[in-house]
Amino acid sequence: MLFDPLSALARVIVGVYSTNKTAAEADAWLRFGASLFGTAFVSFTGVWGMSIWALYPRLGVLAALVLGFADGLIAMAATTFLLWSRSPLTRGIPLMVPSQLAEKARQEDTTYTERK
Repeated sequence: MLFDPLSALARVIVGVYSTNKTAAEADAWLRFGASLFGTAFVSFTGVWGMSIWALYPRLGVLAALVLGFADGLIAMAATTFLLWSRSPLTRGIPLMVPSQLAEKARQEDTTYTERK
């Protein structure tokens, strides 16, 4: 018999959702994970695209791609750090970040949006 990782994952998820308290907690963590993924994706791709658009005329294609990628990574780290630090789910869970990044993230002009 072969090991099927997808069915094993499905059994774990169904098992977690079978109890009320655990289901609410699992739902909160899944929502937080989706929020982290969405924040990382939007901030990375948005900053990368804007950086390429702004840097291409002056620096050329390769430099714009590389510098835009680096800008996107920094933006992604800063926004996901802010999301992590504001979430009630992550209280008491240590997260090590460079102090320069933490200070920069706190000084950045970011918008926290929530759909109802």
